[in-house]
Amino acid sequence: VIVMVGLPATGKSFITNKLSRYLNFSMYFCKVFNVGNTRRQFAREHGLNDQDSNFFDPRNSEFSKLRDKWALDTLDQLLDYLLDGPGSVGIFDATNTTKERRNTVLDKIRQRNAHLKVLFLESVCSDKSVVEKNIQLKLFWPDYKGKDPESSLKDFKERLSNYMKAYEPIEDEEGLQFIKMIDVGKKVIAYNIQGFLASQTVYYLLNFNLTERQIWITRNGESEDNVLGRLGGDSDLTRRGENYARALAKFMDVQRTDFYSDVM
Repeated sequence: VIVMVGLPATGKSFITNKLSRYLNFSMYFCKVFNVGNTRRQFAREHGLNDQDSNFFDPRNSEFSKLRDKWALDTLDQLLDYLLDGPGSVGIFDATNTTKERRNTVLDKIRQRNAHLKVLFLESVCSDKSVVEKNIQLKLFWPDYKGKDPESSLKDFKERLSNYMKAYEPIEDEEGLQFIKMIDVGKKVIAYNIQGFLASQTVYYLLNFNLTERQIWITRNGESEDNVLGRLGGDSDLTRRGENYARALAKFMDVQRTDFYSDVM
């Protein structure tokens, strides 16, 4: 079980999706279980009003109990996937920002199966520009879909502020197996790592690459088979196809030069 830790807008879900893709590619059945999705589904089924920033105030015991319930329900789904289903790795995507919550999660896992290995993965982001970009992306998420962007932005920042009031970063004294990713990979701290899969996860995260890049998708220049309406084959290009190929090469050169001048 990989348990995510961290404030909203620090890149947790981005990391989980990348990590899940890598583990599945490495032939481990891996699935991400997101508590936010459980919360939204429960709200739809029970006719709850939209949860604004006040819903995430740690001083509100009623809402805190609801959030704890959703977290444990989601964790049960994850454990079912591992213990009764085909899963090799389950990623628990939630904030888990307090020691109490992390202890609760660990106890729940141990109650279901004492032999499951648990790795905590904390995302810490001190780069304000990255956080601001992530906050802007949050406005496209289901919580704010179709709502006024200005009020949504204000609400999410208030939500983030509520989480910060209760945030307790992972410390060595907790005795957990954990990885800290700082600024989405600029610095990685590994503590008490045990086992092959945990080591593989550390290795992958050490090679995490967020470098901006260009990706272009293009059809081939017109071929003789294209003119005849044939599919497949490996015919020569027509004159139009050759002109396209030369124009494409020039276009790429210009775009590459512009891109690197902006990056540098």
